[in-house]
Amino acid sequence: MLSRVRARAVGIFALLWAGASGVIGLGIVLRPLIRYPSLIRAESILDGLRYVGTSMAIGAICGVAFSLFLLAFARRRPLGRLAVIPVTASVAALAFLVGAITDGSRAATGLAAVAATLAAITLWLATRPATASHASAEQAT
Repeated sequence: MLSRVRARAVGIFALLWAGASGVIGLGIVLRPLIRYPSLIRAESILDGLRYVGTSMAIGAICGVAFSLFLLAFARRRPLGRLAVIPVTASVAALAFLVGAITDGSRAATGLAAVAATLAAITLWLATRPATASHASAEQAT
């Protein structure tokens, strides 16, 4: 069972990945609408909102999966000892494989780059030293 601190970390990872995926999805939706304003209709806006929502949901699922992956490795060794490059490389390879199977090489490359970046950022956030306020809050729990 997850402790409160670990459950909070899983939730934060899910929010970070969902937010980043939502921003990327919004960019994908807005690009053609900015280029071709004649495409702006109620249906295209609703489709865009669905796309952004789906992107955020997928990002949240990926964030939870990545945090659980880190928790599995944390049982064997401290997170501070995990090397960022091998972890992000394995995440990028998995994302590339998923992207290649679903959408092709162009999508796979983008997905791998985004996943590796998010993995590196969240791993850095998980391994950085706690500040004084965070340390006192963790001692209270």
